[in-house]
Amino acid sequence: MKKYYSEIDKLRGIAIIMVILYHAVIVYPIDLREIYWCKLLRDFLWYMEMPLFFMVSGFCCSYQEGDAASYFAKKTKRLLIPHFVFGMIEILPRIIPNPLVNKQMEAGEALTDLLLYGGGDWFLWTLFVLAAGYPFLQKIANKGKTVKVFLVLTAVLLYLYSYRMTNLFLIQMCAWFFVYFLIGNLLKQIDYDKWKQNIMRTPWPAMIGFSVMLAVFWRNSTYKEGRFLTLAGVLGGAVFFWYLSDKIGHLAGDFLELCGRYSLPMYLLGAYVLVASRALTVSVVGIRQPLLIIVINFIIDILLTLWISKYILERFRLLRVVSGMN
Repeated sequence: MKKYYSEIDKLRGIAIIMVILYHAVIVYPIDLREIYWCKLLRDFLWYMEMPLFFMVSGFCCSYQEGDAASYFAKKTKRLLIPHFVFGMIEILPRIIPNPLVNKQMEAGEALTDLLLYGGGDWFLWTLFVLAAGYPFLQKIANKGKTVKVFLVLTAVLLYLYSYRMTNLFLIQMCAWFFVYFLIGNLLKQIDYDKWKQNIMRTPWPAMIGFSVMLAVFWRNSTYKEGRFLTLAGVLGGAVFFWYLSDKIGHLAGDFLELCGRYSLPMYLLGAYVLVASRALTVSVVGIRQPLLIIVINFIIDILLTLWISKYILERFRLLRVVSGMN
């Protein structure tokens, strides 16, 4: 039986909240990226959100030797089915002229984008590819510490040179995020409980991580981005948010755990709810103040995606299957 770590679910909850806040800084019908602080907020969220997701996914990934059929069936149900179902649904508003989406596409172009480049839900395809390679990765990693070090160095090199790779079938994204997935998984293998106890004993590692995260982000936003520095900054941020997820208060912690539990359907629903909330705030109500737009969209999107996930999707088996909850 897999051991449950509440702080990992809370960390996943922090990541999905970041994703929804990122999308709340809308680019249509008003492009908030033209406002400096909005662009800065959006850049910071992108800097941290997906690496956190991939680290948590790597930590939670497990495989029992000789159980390949069951493992791949589970990953297909969890990731591929919702990826293609929601991807096909997303194509419809893009190929039918309407004022709700900012990017219209021809049907062939939209289908090509989904099948070859991941479409809007690229995260699921990328995670599926990494998870599909995990049994082989685990077999190699079990050969000893030297091999683990070699794997980490290989993952760092793939990350550093991912910009030179094609993004056909999201090869570039897989190379980019593999290092975070691997680090998350290795963390579980190095006596996590003992490591956690030592790090959580004092806030200093979290404070150092927070400082490194902000320093690297400031450097990247002021000068040209350095990929190796970005990796260091993200890992520093991961230590900070991981510490925060363990020390946060009871009510906020319960809410983060809930968001973590439903993070996948919230991710899938986020774009659709955002279309409605941004149309309401900007086009119907006529709000133009950036902070109000972000706050209103964020609150609506968090609460509505969570409510739909918990009280509608989870209630019906078919909806659980297509949203990766079954």
